[in-house]
Amino acid sequence: MKKNIVAILTFVFVSVLALTGCGSTSGTSSGTETTVVVEMQENEIVLQPNGTDFTLSLPFTKKLDSTYHVELNNFTLAVSECSVSVGSVSFAPIPLVLDGALNTQEILTINGSFDQNCTPTGYSLTAIQTVSKDSQTTSGDISFTYTYSGSSGIVENGYAFINATTPLNIGASNTDYTISMQLIKDGFVASGETVELKAFSNVYGSIKTTTTYTVATDANGIAVFDYVSPGTLPADGTTATITAVLKDENGTIVPGIEQNIELIFDQNSNNSGIDYTNYTFTAIPSEINITEGGASRVIDVYVGNNNQPVANELVKVDYTFTADGNGTVNSYEGFTDANGHVAFNYTAPSDITSLIGTSTAVILRLDGNSSIYSTTTVNFNTPSGTSTDYSNYTFTVIPSEINITEGGVSRVIDAYVGNNNQPVANETVTVDYAFTADGNGTMSSYTATTDANGHVAFNYTAPSDITSLIGTSTAVTLRLDNNTSINSTTTVNFNTVPGSVVDYSGYTLTVLSNEMNISEPGQQQTIDVYLENDSNGPAAGEVVLVDFFDGTKGTMNSFSGIVDDTGHVAFTYTAPQDISVLDGFTIRVSMENNSSKEQNIVINVDTAVYMIYPDANITVTDISQVHTIKVALTKQEAGATSTLPAVGKTVVAEFIQPIYGTLSQYEAVVGTDGYARFTYTSPERIQDVNDTNITFYYKENQAVTANTLLVYEAQNINIVEQLFVVPDSVTITEAGEEKNITIITVNADNVGISSTVTIEQPFYNDTDYGYFTPAGPITTDASGKAVIVYTAPSSISGLSERNITITETNQSLSKELNIKYNQATGPGIDYAITVHIPDSLSVDNLDQITVVIHELGDETRVIDDSNVHEVNLTSIFTNMLTFGSGASTATYANAGTQPIAVETKTLSGTAVIEVNASIFNGDQNVTINTLVPVTILSGPVSAMSLVYVGTDIDGNTGLYKNYYTIHAVDKYDNPAREGITLHPSIINGTKVIKSAATTGQITQGTPDTFDDATPTVFSTVDTNDLLAIVPNSSSVDKLYLGNWSIANVISDNQLELAEEYTGATTNSLSYVIGNSNRYIDGYGIATVDVRSRDAGYVTDADGNVRLEVTFDPVLAGHTVTISANAYDVNRTGAAKIAGLRWDDFSSTTELVPNDGNDHNVTLTLGISNFQELLVGLDIVPSSIISSDAACDLNESAVNDLSTDANGQIRVQISTGLSSSTATECEISWSKSISGIYREY
Repeated sequence: MKKNIVAILTFVFVSVLALTGCGSTSGTSSGTETTVVVEMQENEIVLQPNGTDFTLSLPFTKKLDSTYHVELNNFTLAVSECSVSVGSVSFAPIPLVLDGALNTQEILTINGSFDQNCTPTGYSLTAIQTVSKDSQTTSGDISFTYTYSGSSGIVENGYAFINATTPLNIGASNTDYTISMQLIKDGFVASGETVELKAFSNVYGSIKTTTTYTVATDANGIAVFDYVSPGTLPADGTTATITAVLKDENGTIVPGIEQNIELIFDQNSNNSGIDYTNYTFTAIPSEINITEGGASRVIDVYVGNNNQPVANELVKVDYTFTADGNGTVNSYEGFTDANGHVAFNYTAPSDITSLIGTSTAVILRLDGNSSIYSTTTVNFNTPSGTSTDYSNYTFTVIPSEINITEGGVSRVIDAYVGNNNQPVANETVTVDYAFTADGNGTMSSYTATTDANGHVAFNYTAPSDITSLIGTSTAVTLRLDNNTSINSTTTVNFNTVPGSVVDYSGYTLTVLSNEMNISEPGQQQTIDVYLENDSNGPAAGEVVLVDFFDGTKGTMNSFSGIVDDTGHVAFTYTAPQDISVLDGFTIRVSMENNSSKEQNIVINVDTAVYMIYPDANITVTDISQVHTIKVALTKQEAGATSTLPAVGKTVVAEFIQPIYGTLSQYEAVVGTDGYARFTYTSPERIQDVNDTNITFYYKENQAVTANTLLVYEAQNINIVEQLFVVPDSVTITEAGEEKNITIITVNADNVGISSTVTIEQPFYNDTDYGYFTPAGPITTDASGKAVIVYTAPSSISGLSERNITITETNQSLSKELNIKYNQATGPGIDYAITVHIPDSLSVDNLDQITVVIHELGDETRVIDDSNVHEVNLTSIFTNMLTFGSGASTATYANAGTQPIAVETKTLSGTAVIEVNASIFNGDQNVTINTLVPVTILSGPVSAMSLVYVGTDIDGNTGLYKNYYTIHAVDKYDNPAREGITLHPSIINGTKVIKSAATTGQITQGTPDTFDDATPTVFSTVDTNDLLAIVPNSSSVDKLYLGNWSIANVISDNQLELAEEYTGATTNSLSYVIGNSNRYIDGYGIATVDVRSRDAGYVTDADGNVRLEVTFDPVLAGHTVTISANAYDVNRTGAAKIAGLRWDDFSSTTELVPNDGNDHNVTLTLGISNFQELLVGLDIVPSSIISSDAACDLNESAVNDLSTDANGQIRVQISTGLSSSTATECEISWSKSISGIYREY
């Protein structure tokens, strides 16, 4: 009997709940306002055969959405008509947590004992219920009361037979069959009672002569008779009845207590005419270890014939071990399901003290042929002194919910076992048998072991007829066999097809790639599915299923997924560790609601050896240079001796930072000539940068990689061709007067070049002509600009003129600055030109300047318009600034004050305008002129580069440092304006690594979100973590790259971002999520941080911020993600995955004899003369080096190139090069960061 009762809880924050209280008298709580919170399914208490031990399983359903966290704790149980033994009751799990979506379910299991035999008539369960949302929490007492009504089918007063072997199909003559039945008294098993079969005609068979017609019931109340079918079977369809009776202690038949066994003779039945020659019969596990009384284990039996499952075969359990008091099983016989499986639940005695050190055999037999059997050995042991620590284990099943709308359909349930975010292999997972016993479906298996990736898959099949189950649910609970408190549940809902059936005929299901190649053990491939509705829009919310159930061919991260708002859902396939035996195969994906909408993905297994050879280097000698880079990709098939071009295969280029230039594309296909081609363009402004690599790799195996070196010939690029002093003439009218002088150094393209400049000092011939600040030498900045201040002497009396020489030292370029001291040009009025320019102009913009001609020393006294004959303005740097519609000159007349429109170009720096004016000074026509500097600032930051600089050690702390520079530029590659704040971050310990996948999506909205349809991908993420979006071959936009704070984990597939996103919805993103802490095996927690080297995070005049990454030495060689962003008009970000560098790695050296044999070698790798060990890193095979060519790594052997907790790797060395005279070789590691694979 099952009912639902509802618990009611008082909230102080009821207003936030979008529910209406529906009320029930079964669940109660205190308070004035109530809201539905949980619903409990009523189940009756199940008594064990001893009459005192009991079990109660109670499913609880959450009635709030996923924003609420519900916990039940502090349980107490009171049972009507029974006295519960003090201290005997256990509840699991504690607390019972419901933190999923609406209607998610968790099961509370209660075990206990009564003081004496009794029959429960009901029970009451109380608990404290706590509900949390955001920062609000409330708790309250709740209780559930259930009083049994109706009949459970078991006679609770007097004797009765149950669980009898009837009907019994007889299909073979002279064949042994077992007839059994169970006797109960007052609802409990009746042991030691006498049961007798009444005599029956031998036409219908007999009881074996070695046994008897009268037996005593065993400890479980079971009576067993050994029946033999007759030598000649009656006609097919004949039936006969054998009757069993109960006798009292006097041998008298007890009236009304009997059991009829119906015999059906049918030679076509499952028990007749069967050839069992190729049958297999397997019981899993073969061994069970019991360390505590009352423990239970599932024994799963599989029956097969010619590698196909056999259904409806009766399997029986020998009752001998039960009679010996060595435990019980839930049932002693059962029929195999459609998958050939039948499960039994073994339960150990409540007290195993006397059994410690012994074993018992649970024998299971095929009823149709008792010679076919299997044994599970039960060992009774004391608990091991070194037990596994399960405190950090995670156990996840996917999906958490299955909807069944038709009989006989199957769904895959995938279980994942992890420990400290690492997969756990060889852990046994069992499926609770209870739902099978209820007739709610079957499993392909009831026990299995996790693979190397921590996964194990089971196939659930619904009953062929679900009519009676419509509207109900059942729980399929999977448990860790070695710690049954670690469990998870998939809820199976039986539903009718909705009344308004959706027409799916116009829906389209596609996969982005119908064919994938596997070439490495454990290699992963992402299956990206797109589902489109009949309006050509994304079919969000629909479920897509994966039909792939063969662990020998690999595993899936999930077997079902929900289509996101963009129409996509992604699955990850992982190849097995041994791919040598694999042939090509297919993985099918389909809609759950319309299985005809399907696609097959062909998995090709490619064991060829691939090699990649890009152009060795490219020399960059100028800006905006275009180069074609050729990348050769070859393959050598298994067993072949020659290589061939890998025509049709794809080569990928890793993203290069904008400071180094751009690639026109990041993927290219190998052509018939064996080359993939990429187009590289050098940047429009080349900074003083180190040479760098472009990394290329084979798309289907990123371990196949090589580099092209970009060589920057600075002598051809950073040569100063012109020196400007602006203005080149000044007139001093007052003592102590100050004038700003701008010095500009540029190359032939007017691009600013940083250089050193000397300044002749004004003091001359014992005369004070003033001074310069700074006095020099000075260095122009990255834009080629420096500003000095000239200050006139304290007295200018008697001074007339002084020419100052300013010299660029690298190219020996000189200019003169003319200084006049109150010198009239008369006759007439002395005039000067002043140009008013905004503090800064920005690139690629329109603005204006204003020219004013005024009396020398007094700008308020502007020349009369009629005295201005002609004024000409000339832009010296037309690639930086022009006038009007792109003209290099501007001319006007008859205006003492004149605004002039200017247009800036894409190059930042300092432009120069020459102004010449022909005027009447009141006495005569004269010409005056000046040079004017115009500062053009970069536009908003549009890209940032993270450039490695060097390595150091902190002598005080012993911590290691890597130095980086963030270089920020605008969209024209100009250095960022000085003073822009950049925000760096670093991820050390990872929770989600999707750097090689493209399953992320960022969406602008309220709130801004980041999504990934991969099931439970964000299940371990919290708001203390960071998200770093990293570039891939198709996604490099500055609006989303870089680091993001996580404001809220909305679900296992969606994050709320703390910062504002202003771009369009973008998918196919790669990313990493984690924080600054990492656990290192054998060391503990190791940390890393990133900070400014200059105590500030703002750009300097060159657009740079200098960073230092400080880390524990044990992290050297490990991979981190460094990212940064800036908010300059809009957000701009950058991210880089890098290894933590160190220049002092260590390695032991081992000697091997050059004797023609293979030798196993163990090397220990460390840091700084083994102050720390290299732990948990994968070493590049080619970095294993030998002192002689006669000895080399045997790459065909099973080499363990992953450093363990002792920093050790184990490799096999082949020897015997005949041309070598070496008698032995020194084997070591290259001790370089290039000899360590990136972890992601």
